[in-house]
Amino acid sequence: MPCSSASRSKGGVILLHGVGIDTLALPKVPGLTRLPHTRDALPQAAGLVAQGAQVAVHVPPADEPRYADGLRRAGVPCASVFVYCSPAQLAAQATGLPQAVELLREFGAKVTGTLERGAVRLGTLRRSDVQRAVAGVRRMAGPGAAGAALCEALEQELCAALGLDGHRAVFVTPRRPAHVALPVASFAKVTRAVAPYFASLGAPALAGSVAAATASPAAATPSPGPAGTAGPAAGAACARYYVVQNGVNAATVSDAALQAAGGDSLAAMRAALNSEAPAKGMKFLNPQQFPVNTADEAELSCEAVATDCTLTMSSQKQSADPAAVAAAASAAQASAGAAQESAQA
Repeated sequence: MPCSSASRSKGGVILLHGVGIDTLALPKVPGLTRLPHTRDALPQAAGLVAQGAQVAVHVPPADEPRYADGLRRAGVPCASVFVYCSPAQLAAQATGLPQAVELLREFGAKVTGTLERGAVRLGTLRRSDVQRAVAGVRRMAGPGAAGAALCEALEQELCAALGLDGHRAVFVTPRRPAHVALPVASFAKVTRAVAPYFASLGAPALAGSVAAATASPAAATPSPGPAGTAGPAAGAACARYYVVQNGVNAATVSDAALQAAGGDSLAAMRAALNSEAPAKGMKFLNPQQFPVNTADEAELSCEAVATDCTLTMSSQKQSADPAAVAAAASAAQASAGAAQESAQA
């Protein structure tokens, strides 16, 4: 069990795995030493931890249980961290066609889609998201029958692996358990995310659960609607979002408009708001009413942050009265909820 911050140990080993971590550049984290996967990586990491260092070691998923067991037997604090990003980002960051295909296949091998309530959710994935990623590969492949056949096969392979061959939308979850899951954009928070496990002198053995740093605790299940959208039934993903800005009911954004703006991320929502309710100087608030970092908006889905399909935004100005803003936001959210119930009636 995580201990209090007063008893946290400074040193520990992060067993790092995920999608594309050996290819894509992860942000540098102050105070964290990263080691490649070599024969001497584990003894080297243990030696650094003995000096109070925090170390991240890239490990193949199949080797992770053995590594974790060895570290625990030696009394070295450790935690498993899964790092991921969206298929479209993988395709966009690839240096060429072979790497793009390899990364997307790796995505399908390391994550899967689920409709189960209570499953660890790294975000919502739609068939249109896969199609957008494959479109990037198609541009790299260029014209010709060979490229078209490759992309068609890749799309079918990914949809089957992710459960999108029979559903328009799924929740993404890791195929292998980990203690913490982080999007690439939030990797700088990794030391804070694993601190509770280091405090307990080694994370407990994995039992199929992941603490997803950006996942919503809500148990909504995606429900197929028109292509790339979700139906409005109770407990389903949002067919539209209600946006509250500084306590004012500012806009209603349909899922179709959100997809047209670039997907289901907060960054896409910000773009969709530009025409009706520009949000310059404002930040989204998470369900605990804390501002979301702008750098994380591309990785966070609207669903992960919304409460009852309502997104709250606030101007981040020192002159604003926090109590007044919070009260106004709560009142507006209640009003938006009533409007939503009326619309669904």
